[in-house]
Order: sequence, then C-alpha cells, then structure tokens
Amino acid sequence: GPHVMRGYWKNQEATDEIICDGWFHTGDVGHLDDDGFLFITDRKKDLFVTSAGKNIAPGVLERIITTDPLFDQAVVYGDGRKFISAVVVPNLDQLAADLPDTDWQEASTAGLLTSTTILAHVQDRIDTLMQAVSNPERVKRCLVLSEPFQLANDELTATLKVRRRHIIAKYESQLETFYQED
Repeated sequence: GPHVMRGYWKNQEATDEIICDGWFHTGDVGHLDDDGFLFITDRKKDLFVTSAGKNIAPGVLERIITTDPLFDQAVVYGDGRKFISAVVVPNLDQLAADLPDTDWQEASTAGLLTSTTILAHVQDRIDTLMQAVSNPERVKRCLVLSEPFQLANDELTATLKVRRRHIIAKYESQLETFYQED
C-alpha cells in the first residue's frame, strides 16, 4: 500500500516495474498461512526449473538440509537438469562422531570428501531429509566439501550469505559428472 512507498522519485518507469495493482513486488517468494501470516521462503531470482518443468525454490531445500546437525551449509543445483544435486558442507565434528573409524587422511581430495563411507553416510542423511518434499524436488546426489564456504574465497557475501551462483560456477564441472553418469 501507499504506506510502503508511492514510487520512485521522478522515475515512473521504475515505479511501474515494481508496483503492480498497488502491491510492491520485492522479488521474494512466499505464502500466506491459514491465519494470514506471510512466510518468505526464497528469492524469485533464485528459482530454477528442472528439465521436467518443475519449479524449484532452492532456499527451501537448503533449509531442510541444514536443519540436520550433520550439515552446516548447502547449495542446491539443477536448473535444466533431470534431477537436483547439492554442494554440502558437513559439520566435521558431527561427521567424525558419526563415523569414528573413518581414515580422515584419505577422505579428502582437493577440498572434496571422497571416501565412499562418508559419501554413503551423507547421502543416507540427505535421502531421509528429502522425504519431506515431492520426488522431483529431492536432492539425488551430493558433492561434499571438506571445508566451509569462505568469505576470502568469494563464496560468502560481506554479511555472510552464501553466494549461490559463485559456488555453482566454482563446482560446476564436478556437478556435471553427476549428470553424465546417469
């Protein structure tokens, strides 16, 4: 309404782009619950569409993954793909507690955890978490990093938000192998 803003000063074109039918369009995606409360779930610019035509809100899936204490960070990927994959950063202390007999020296290669034991454990946890969403929305494969996303590597913003596009670009060649295998 007019209490939010009437428009941009002397810029009717920009005003017409962002205010439609009296509503200020922020670029957020959300829903109203039964009591009329608005829940913001994602950003419109972050939505992607799988090859089957399913619209995916990556923020929802990333939040589901990071509710598990095993995962500190997650970025999902799958624009134009037949299934969804993810880049995940496990909580290494939790992972060590879950898998105390794992040889950690052999588990990491070039910043990725490659141990079949670790990958199977991570995928089992992801599969369990994905029971909460429909089959086309489920993360089918994961790339598991051995260290968290870093501000110094340009993977996080100054306010420590994940830079999804940068992370996907950085690991795209590894993610691409998931789609070539199937």
